[in-house]
Amino acid sequence: MTAKLPERDRANVAPGQPVEVAVDALPDARLRGTVRTVSGVASRGIFDAGTRQFDIAFDVSGHPDVRPGVSAAIAISGQAFDNVLYVPRTAVFDVGGKPTVYIRSDGGFDAREIRVRAWTDSLAVVENIEQSAEVALVNPNAIGSRPKAQPPAPQRASR
Repeated sequence: MTAKLPERDRANVAPGQPVEVAVDALPDARLRGTVRTVSGVASRGIFDAGTRQFDIAFDVSGHPDVRPGVSAAIAISGQAFDNVLYVPRTAVFDVGGKPTVYIRSDGGFDAREIRVRAWTDSLAVVENIEQSAEVALVNPNAIGSRPKAQPPAPQRASR
């Protein structure tokens, strides 16, 4: 089987990782396998030219009703981490090309460069902050710099 892997996930996927595939046409079947290859060169997304994707191939245990071209959801198991700190992905900002979080201090927020060990869609496993740190979910330097949007004018209900 082959699929497209978003660029943001490329660093977290390598050959040999376990894969679980749920084929849309077979709701009760869960196919298991492993990642065979991940392309080293990105291509442009089919529906969004601004999106870069990597071709990924994996070997999956067969099912007699799986045919070429079927739609499926693919879950690739990543590296397991024990005893780590993580923050919401939205709390990590790119400041001068370096991953940074803003930690609450007495007078507001202080920027702290961090090391990101792994990403998911919603979390970042990080180093160089304390467990008790409170991190900003929006860039505190950007707050107040944008004009507030006007709420839309009220509209009458219609049928």
